[in-house]
Amino acid sequence: MPAITVSSPAVTFVSQQVGTQSPPATVTVTNSGNATLNVTSVITTGDFSESDDCVGTPVAASATCALSVQFVPTGTGTRNGVLTIYGNVAGGQATVALTGVGTAPASIVLTPITVNFASTLVGSTTLAQNVTISNTGGNSSNLQSITVTGDFTLSANSCNASLASQTGCTVSIQFAPSTAGARTGILTVVDDVGTQVSTLAGIGISQATDNLAPSALSFAPQELGTASVPQQVTLTNTGGAALTLINANATGDFTVVNGCGASLSGGSSCTLQVSYVPTSLGAESGLLTVSDVTRSQTVMLSGTGVAPPGLSLSPTNGLTFAATPVGQQAPAQTITLTNNGGFPLTINGVSATSDFIVGSSTCGQTVAVGGTCVVYIDYVPTAAGTRTGKVTFDDNAGSSPQTLPLSGIGVDFTLAADGPTSETIASGQTANYLLLLTSIAGVPGSASMTCTGAPAQATCMVNPSSTSLGNANGSVLTVTLATAQASASLRTRPGRSNRALVWLAMLLPAGLYLRSRRRGSRLLLASLCLSLIACGTVARTIPDTGGSGGGTGPVITTPSGTYPLVVSATSDGLVRSVNLTVVVQ
Repeated sequence: MPAITVSSPAVTFVSQQVGTQSPPATVTVTNSGNATLNVTSVITTGDFSESDDCVGTPVAASATCALSVQFVPTGTGTRNGVLTIYGNVAGGQATVALTGVGTAPASIVLTPITVNFASTLVGSTTLAQNVTISNTGGNSSNLQSITVTGDFTLSANSCNASLASQTGCTVSIQFAPSTAGARTGILTVVDDVGTQVSTLAGIGISQATDNLAPSALSFAPQELGTASVPQQVTLTNTGGAALTLINANATGDFTVVNGCGASLSGGSSCTLQVSYVPTSLGAESGLLTVSDVTRSQTVMLSGTGVAPPGLSLSPTNGLTFAATPVGQQAPAQTITLTNNGGFPLTINGVSATSDFIVGSSTCGQTVAVGGTCVVYIDYVPTAAGTRTGKVTFDDNAGSSPQTLPLSGIGVDFTLAADGPTSETIASGQTANYLLLLTSIAGVPGSASMTCTGAPAQATCMVNPSSTSLGNANGSVLTVTLATAQASASLRTRPGRSNRALVWLAMLLPAGLYLRSRRRGSRLLLASLCLSLIACGTVARTIPDTGGSGGGTGPVITTPSGTYPLVVSATSDGLVRSVNLTVVVQ
């Protein structure tokens, strides 16, 4: 009788992606009986299929035939089935257990899907960035090709030709921009699943530049020790990269303030402020040096140091004015200003103190270098004696303010009665008055005396007629008014002896008075004077016109009445007066 023997009671397939067909597994059928085996059918269950050369072909005893079984999973996980062989054997059949595992398809994932590179100088290469190629599916996948485009290169690749399930590998990419600006590329992976890409991006930047302008600075003449208005030097970076390690310094009498700092970003500019502070006279030069990461550049500097405005005054020892009556203006005197500096002299003001006045001037607000001008000073004393003051010049010279002393003498005096101011006399008698002229000690000059207002046929004289000023004790003056009187029929011819006696009587009291300081003595001397006058001449007679001998004729007398007398002392236009009164009976 025939019998069926199979090569294996069970067949286990390796894991197979869902929807795909596994390689065939062979099951050998042997006729272990002694009669011919006829296989009528072969049936599989589950996710399995078969093909054979057994059905319809008799199998002699001890002969074999083959069954080909394949696994086509329709789902994931363990999949089971049975292979059943039907024939003319006892029981009618034989079976083989079938087992396999269905797996998900392969899945290739790129991480990250966008790679951004830092801005990079044209011609330079960045550090590498990694992209991971992962198989997150259940089956392995063949990696057919890995490529990059644009300014990007693969610097390393850890991937094999096949990528197993749940494994990954890494590729390294570098950016090397060929031109400035935005640069893009693509990482492309072709595998069994399809084509996966990652976007690559970077920015190419040009090299930094360091354009410095201008190449020279020229400063206007500058006063010693002062700082000029700053001038600018501009540093420009037209490149894309930052300009670093910026440093600036200046030589000579020049200074620089670095407004750029140590770094200047691409496409921008900055300024350096250069000033000139001269320490010596004359032309000077210097050098501004600006260095950075790429090179050093220089700017030529030049300027001229000049002296500050200067002021010299002439006369150097001030002004002295002549003695001038109080309240009157002395002739103006001048002060000459000279700008002996290197800059125009600015005059802010000129002022004077005390009895001195700044008059006209040929000076404007400024005096050119080397120029001169004149200021007039007036003097109007307000009091007697030595008067002092100063004139002050306010200007922009370093020695400002400058002063000069001013001095002068004020002339003044007083004239006052030193006794009665009114006298009553008969015609033919003499009225005498005492006056006192006083002034400050040391006041120069003299005063001349006059007497006005004498009545008809009378004379008024002041003794002395001129007196010096500056007597601290005062000067005594005698005023004498002589009147005329009717005489007897016998007229006396005036002779030399009589006239001399009259003058003696008039001069003696004044001379004696100067030696006396007591009022009683003054009165005694005045009485003595009157007695001498009375003794010397009895009457004032008018000579006749008929000859030199004696005789009779008409006599003119001083009319009676009250008469005001004005006695004045005059010195350089300064007049002081005293009013006196004489009553003639």
